[in-house]
Amino acid sequence: SDFRSRGIEVGFAMIGNRVDKTMGKAKLKDFIGEQWLFPNVHEAVVHCLRHQYAKNQMIECGTEGATDELDVTNINVGFSNEVGFSNDMHGEDTTVFITLSHDVPMIMSEVTAIFKKSQLNIIRAQIEPLVDDGAKHIYYLRSIKSGTKLSETEITLVRKELEEVIRRHNKKDDCAVRVTETAAASSPKMDLDALSRCWTCSTSPQMERIAALEQQLSVMRDRLHAQGEDSTRAMDSEGRGSSRSPRRHGRDEHRASPTAWQKASKKFCCYYIA
Repeated sequence: SDFRSRGIEVGFAMIGNRVDKTMGKAKLKDFIGEQWLFPNVHEAVVHCLRHQYAKNQMIECGTEGATDELDVTNINVGFSNEVGFSNDMHGEDTTVFITLSHDVPMIMSEVTAIFKKSQLNIIRAQIEPLVDDGAKHIYYLRSIKSGTKLSETEITLVRKELEEVIRRHNKKDDCAVRVTETAAASSPKMDLDALSRCWTCSTSPQMERIAALEQQLSVMRDRLHAQGEDSTRAMDSEGRGSSRSPRRHGRDEHRASPTAWQKASKKFCCYYIA
């Protein structure tokens, strides 16, 4: 009652079965309201943000009414990529929060690689799905060097590397969106300029290696094509003016077949797979 008299609402998240039964017996749930009981912290925060926005809109419009009866279901709450650290939420571990507006497949492996590089132990980890394909990663870390929470220096270094990983994935996503929009707006043929921009965005050594192999294959194909034409002209001239046996001529035809091209293709495939 004291909080409500000052315009403050109280919400509860992740209450256990025993607490839930106690609150039910005390009729505290009826007094608080079912709309202020949440299954997890994320939904509690989202509801509070929506409620605050609706309350401000009501004040600006000059309308009066009960704030606990506001309709907040149609208020959209957006998310952005964010990295946060806290040494106050746990007695022995540092808590790391990574909020992603759009979840990135396999990003957890990159995050754990950063922790391993920084000599940090992962005590516990969990991932919560967010709306619009977002995700929230929560990690409890402990320094291997000190055996306790992370120092300010360690937090600064880890934060910088995590933000760099998120920034790199955002850059790839933006590049993919630009290429998709270009392909949809133009003819069925892919825009080569947009494709080259997307190729430039990728800094993977594997992609550069594939590009170099494709270029080498193109050169080998041109050379073999030229050699095949020379062999064909030579065979035609020999067939008109020479008296070689049909057996010898048959071997030359076999030698002029595209066996070399097939070998080059197989060789390229082996490099590509490796």
